[in-house]
Amino acid sequence: MAWTGWVFRMRDGRVFSYGTPFRAEFLQLPDGYEFNDVVEVINHSFVDPSGAVVALAEGASPPANYDRKTVLRERPFFICAVD
Repeated sequence: MAWTGWVFRMRDGRVFSYGTPFRAEFLQLPDGYEFNDVVEVINHSFVDPSGAVVALAEGASPPANYDRKTVLRERPFFICAVD
Protein backbone atom coordinates (compact mmCIF):
# COMPACT_ATOMS: atom_id res chain seq x y z
CA MET A 1 0.00 0.00 0.00
CA ALA A 2 1.21 3.49 -0.77
CA TRP A 3 0.31 6.83 0.75
CA THR A 4 0.95 10.46 -0.07
CA GLY A 5 0.56 13.79 1.70
CA TRP A 6 0.07 17.29 0.36
CA VAL A 7 -1.17 20.74 1.35
CA PHE A 8 -3.87 22.86 -0.26
CA ARG A 9 -3.31 26.62 0.02
CA MET A 10 -6.63 28.43 -0.30
CA ARG A 11 -7.49 31.79 -1.82
CA ASP A 12 -7.85 33.26 1.70
CA GLY A 13 -4.33 32.09 2.66
CA ARG A 14 -5.34 29.19 4.91
CA VAL A 15 -3.52 25.89 4.44
CA PHE A 16 -4.82 22.35 4.98
CA SER A 17 -2.90 19.06 5.22
CA TYR A 18 -4.19 16.08 3.26
CA GLY A 19 -3.18 12.46 3.27
CA THR A 20 -4.52 9.68 1.12
CA PRO A 21 -3.58 6.43 -0.57
CA PHE A 22 -2.69 6.83 -4.23
CA ARG A 23 -6.02 5.33 -5.34
CA ALA A 24 -8.39 7.64 -3.44
CA GLU A 25 -11.95 7.79 -4.68
CA PHE A 26 -13.35 10.80 -2.80
CA LEU A 27 -11.81 13.95 -1.40
CA GLN A 28 -13.62 16.45 0.79
CA LEU A 29 -12.66 20.06 1.33
CA PRO A 30 -13.21 21.80 4.67
CA ASP A 31 -16.63 23.40 5.17
CA GLY A 32 -17.02 26.64 3.27
CA TYR A 33 -14.47 25.82 0.55
CA GLU A 34 -14.83 24.69 -3.05
CA PHE A 35 -12.14 23.39 -5.40
CA ASN A 36 -11.95 26.76 -7.15
CA ASP A 37 -10.71 28.18 -3.80
CA VAL A 38 -7.50 26.10 -4.09
CA VAL A 39 -4.69 28.32 -5.41
CA GLU A 40 -1.71 26.03 -4.74
CA VAL A 41 -1.08 22.33 -4.23
CA ILE A 42 2.13 21.64 -2.30
CA ASN A 43 3.08 17.99 -2.76
CA HIS A 44 4.85 15.83 -0.14
CA SER A 45 4.12 18.33 2.64
CA PHE A 46 2.02 18.93 5.75
CA VAL A 47 1.04 21.84 7.98
CA ASP A 48 2.75 21.77 11.40
CA PRO A 49 1.05 22.97 14.62
CA SER A 50 2.41 26.51 14.12
CA GLY A 51 0.78 26.73 10.67
CA ALA A 52 4.02 26.38 8.69
CA VAL A 53 4.14 24.18 5.60
CA VAL A 54 6.81 21.50 6.11
CA ALA A 55 8.19 19.14 3.45
CA LEU A 56 7.96 15.39 4.01
CA ALA A 57 11.18 13.54 3.19
CA GLU A 58 10.60 10.78 0.65
CA GLY A 59 10.80 7.35 2.27
CA ALA A 60 11.37 8.75 5.77
CA SER A 61 9.12 8.58 8.80
CA PRO A 62 7.09 11.72 9.50
CA PRO A 63 8.90 14.26 11.73
CA ALA A 64 8.00 14.69 15.40
CA ASN A 65 5.81 17.75 14.72
CA TYR A 66 3.59 15.79 12.29
CA ASP A 67 0.13 15.45 13.88
CA ARG A 68 -1.98 12.78 12.16
CA LYS A 69 -5.14 14.17 13.78
CA THR A 70 -4.88 17.39 11.73
CA VAL A 71 -4.54 15.63 8.36
CA LEU A 72 -7.72 15.50 6.29
CA ARG A 73 -8.17 11.99 4.89
CA GLU A 74 -10.02 10.41 1.98
CA ARG A 75 -13.66 9.59 2.35
CA PRO A 76 -14.62 5.92 2.55
CA PHE A 77 -15.47 4.17 -0.67
CA PHE A 78 -19.11 3.15 -0.94
CA ILE A 79 -21.47 1.68 -3.50
CA CYS A 80 -24.71 3.51 -4.06
CA ALA A 81 -27.59 1.52 -5.52
CA VAL A 82 -30.61 3.28 -6.94
CA ASP A 83 -33.79 1.44 -7.84
